Amino acid sequence: MPRRPSKPAATRRPSRGQATSSGRAWGRWLISGVAALVLAGGLWALVPDGPEGLRARAEAAERAGEWSRALPLWRAVNRTRLARGRTHLAEARACLALD
Repeated sequence: MPRRPSKPAATRRPSRGQATSSGRAWGRWLISGVAALVLAGGLWALVPDGPEGLRARAEAAERAGEWSRALPLWRAVNRTRLARGRTHLAEARACLALD
């Protein structure tokens, strides 16, 4: 007759190191995802406005009466493909309002 083991057979449970490794991997993915979002947001903030965005900001500054802010914006608009007679007149209005 075969002998029985002196200790009962242990059920197969993961040790502490194995149980937390999946938690650590999940945390690393989370940190990587947040870092990627922050990086993308920073790059988006650094990209300059297009001509339409410049014009919208210049018009908003003009409506608010902030002529010192509107003048450089109108000058930037007039250096783009959206430069028209109206935008040159808006730049002239901003120049005259600063006098």
